[in-house]
Amino acid sequence: MRGQTGKGRSGSEKILDCENTDSIYASLEAITGAKREAIESFLRDIDIESLYSSSSPPRVAGNVFLLDAFRRKFRTELCYDKTCWFHLTRITESTTFDQGILPLGDCFDSVFAWLHRLLRDVVSAEQWAEFKKQWLQKTSIWAQDYKRKTENRFHWGPYAILVRDHAFKSEEVGNHDYLSGPEIVENICYGFEDIYHIDVLSEFRAKTKPCIVKFLHDGTESKYPIAALRHVYAIIWGKKCGSECNEGFDGEAVRTRKWVGSQFDR
Repeated sequence: MRGQTGKGRSGSEKILDCENTDSIYASLEAITGAKREAIESFLRDIDIESLYSSSSPPRVAGNVFLLDAFRRKFRTELCYDKTCWFHLTRITESTTFDQGILPLGDCFDSVFAWLHRLLRDVVSAEQWAEFKKQWLQKTSIWAQDYKRKTENRFHWGPYAILVRDHAFKSEEVGNHDYLSGPEIVENICYGFEDIYHIDVLSEFRAKTKPCIVKFLHDGTESKYPIAALRHVYAIIWGKKCGSECNEGFDGEAVRTRKWVGSQFDR
């Protein structure tokens, strides 16, 4: 799926779309009016790591330094209209997002029912009912983590990442691997395995597939295009991607409706 980056000169919406390297540059061209070659040249000429390891490093964080330098170079305030985000999960063939992407608070009970439908070949209805009844009384880390998520709206999301490529670099960027399994599903599966010694997480993964849901949101901040710039900077310089190369979306317990489409490749 290609990005929807609008061209500023024609009056179309300017959208930051970090689906791939080309869409990042196309977005930055539309937002700033600068050409890709000029942006690449700017990034090649600025050695952030050397600056910060010098005897007189900048007194601001690396992304703030990059933002200020980029603004001066291209005389831009990085104003734009919408941001594309990428929600990571696993689904079955029949899954749709016609209701949007739901926060955890809307689907706690349905997650348990959905999981048992997937696992009924290896887990009896009696085992599952007994597990659901007693598990949350336990003090295992899996039960405690599940309760922490269910009891506090702060953890309900839905969540997404700005740079799609980071979906495949969870260890490198320090994120949970959501394409391997949502945290709440892993909590339940590991909790079941602790009690019954049955590896239901592998069964879950065998019956689902990774999915990336791309959606648009009206929220815009200058830190988003700077994270995108830091991502392509890392590519140019052959650096590993860290948290400075990405930003996250938090739906704050409200379902996300403006989805663009789902992608199933990994």
